[in-house]
Amino acid sequence: MTCENLSSQNSISTPKVFISYCWTNEEHEQRVLDFASQLRNDGINAVLDQWDLNPGNDINFFIEKSITDPDIKKILVICDHGCQLKANKRNGGIRIETQLIAKSVYADVAQEKVIPVVFENDDGGNPCVPHYLSSRMCIDLSTDEKYKENYKVLVRNLYGKPAL
Repeated sequence: MTCENLSSQNSISTPKVFISYCWTNEEHEQRVLDFASQLRNDGINAVLDQWDLNPGNDINFFIEKSITDPDIKKILVICDHGCQLKANKRNGGIRIETQLIAKSVYADVAQEKVIPVVFENDDGGNPCVPHYLSSRMCIDLSTDEKYKENYKVLVRNLYGKPAL
């Protein structure tokens, strides 16, 4: 079953996800935007600051509302080196997201709402994942090959369909 087939089935509701990421650099922000656009093309309602945060909005309120919104079924934490460093030190804008998300991860070891999505590995080939997500299974999209393979796994998970 392709991603398109999953999103076109009438019996499956539209999944809503929040994409949490660190503003590392323009290239990374564009990659996140492309990823979110692909999710939307596959019928997933992706909440992303680049689309949903408007001038004059309170950034902290937007983050808190997105993380606690009961309609948002999954939080996709985009993990790269910048996210790992800033989340571990609780620096920058990712600080608020880290504090809120880490609380739910630590409070419920069985939770499946937060999914680390790896966009970058370190020099040793290890995923750049913040400490609070280091024991969680990740979706590895760090290379073109892994992206093609694992993106489908992620979409199936978001639609609540078992892996093939």
